[in-house]
Amino acid sequence: MAFRMASPVQDPQSRIWYLRVRVPTDLVKKVRGQSVSLPVGEESVTAKIGDVVRISLRTREPKEAKARFLTVSGALCTFWDSVRAGPKPLNHRQRVALAGELYREFVGKHEDDPAAPEVWDLIREVNAKHLVMDAEARDAQAGALGRALMIGQVARLEASLNRRFGRRVDQLLSAKGIVTDQESRSAVLFQVAKALDDAAANLKRKAEGDYSTDPKAARFPEFVPEGSTKAEALTLDGLFELWVTQAQQTKAASAATVRRYRSVFNTFGAYVKGKLASAISPDDMIAYKEHRLAAGTQAKTFKDADLAALKSVFGWAHANRKIPANPAADVTIKVPKKKVEREHGFTEVEADAILSAALTYTRTGKESEFLAKAKRWVPWICALSGARVTEVTSLTKADFRTERGVYSFRVFQGSKNGTYRDVPVHAQLLAMGIREFVAESASGPLFYDAEASGERGAESQSGKLRLWVRSIISDKQVQPNHGWRHRFTTIAREVGMDLEKREYIVGHTMKDVGARYGDMAGLKDELDKLPWYQVGAAPIGVG
Repeated sequence: MAFRMASPVQDPQSRIWYLRVRVPTDLVKKVRGQSVSLPVGEESVTAKIGDVVRISLRTREPKEAKARFLTVSGALCTFWDSVRAGPKPLNHRQRVALAGELYREFVGKHEDDPAAPEVWDLIREVNAKHLVMDAEARDAQAGALGRALMIGQVARLEASLNRRFGRRVDQLLSAKGIVTDQESRSAVLFQVAKALDDAAANLKRKAEGDYSTDPKAARFPEFVPEGSTKAEALTLDGLFELWVTQAQQTKAASAATVRRYRSVFNTFGAYVKGKLASAISPDDMIAYKEHRLAAGTQAKTFKDADLAALKSVFGWAHANRKIPANPAADVTIKVPKKKVEREHGFTEVEADAILSAALTYTRTGKESEFLAKAKRWVPWICALSGARVTEVTSLTKADFRTERGVYSFRVFQGSKNGTYRDVPVHAQLLAMGIREFVAESASGPLFYDAEASGERGAESQSGKLRLWVRSIISDKQVQPNHGWRHRFTTIAREVGMDLEKREYIVGHTMKDVGARYGDMAGLKDELDKLPWYQVGAAPIGVG
């Protein structure tokens, strides 16, 4: 059985990432068959609820998928809480505020290139036929008999509004985690009809060349949930800690992700100098981007580290109604493509140089015994398994075992709470004495001191190995740690390793391949197709 932390899953054919989470047991009967709309990137995406909720994150990029997953899962948690609390009526201000959000959305979609003025006149004529007077005005003009005669007309008008705007209003309510009563929903529909009539008038002006300040936009207040904490009082640090709390409660982010994001927010907080979370604007984000680039940060680093963290946390905050908008939503950065002048994996000469250095490595100076062991064994394990360096530096004595008759090690992907896979030990590693090395080691991590390093030990050793390998291989066009995975895949193709088994061994997602592979002997046979490295005094096989 696999042990899994909440994380996005990838479709093996399309390579698109998805959120797939089980509906809380206490809500299954209540919500099964309903739809929920959730914020994915800059869109609102609707999913049907069954025993699970499955929704496309609309990206093939792993880092973007993780960021979107945190935002979507946070919005989904808010929706569950609203369902548990039961329907809550919306006051008049809230109804108008929600209509304003659709007003801004509609105008924003069409204002740069509006249709001809006559089109907007036609839309307003259609709207006029469906708008009804509000209840107070209607009561003033009709007595009890008049109101009774109007019941059928009002019902028809409500049905018409529902056909035209109902789906989008339900998406908006769902995206905000709002569960309301029918009276409030109907009132929101009426407000939306009025708002979109104003939007049509605005777009007609723009179509005629008038792009002056929109007088109607100011009539819509910001939506503030009943009983919510005022966003104005939330500091940037406070906002981040709220995100951390929910990410830990839902297991949606690993400890390593929290550390990386905290570092980004500390740097960003120092730049904005105490600005409250609700006061952060898109202009602040763009200025920060320019500041970081001017300070020498690479575009790719800013995109993968800074921007990913900012988009994720502010997106979560917006989805959970902590701030009125996500200031990072529209911030982008173009990363120039690197000129590829060589293969991604280590060449045979480079691999031999690293493995030869590892084979003869002895502890020097004040270097820890654990680091010396890592330099001795980690390159060889990576070369003959395709595992990530941090996956290997995370290995403990208990991770090595005989699994269905095959000596193997258990690799935890990303975190000790994450998914694992069992990987056979290559014949050359057995000949080199890895079984004896593990047996003679103390319990706990093999390659770092858990007491001295804590939970960052594996990452710390990975970083030190990167520097050590870079001292051997100076070509900066090859990644000193990831180069092993590229080389493993290349050689595996050359020797005809079965695709499904190869993908499982390196930890790639494939359809119908789980965390436990039933044919360990078959995996071992495929892995042993890899030729032995003919390096120095290493045992020589006939691979």
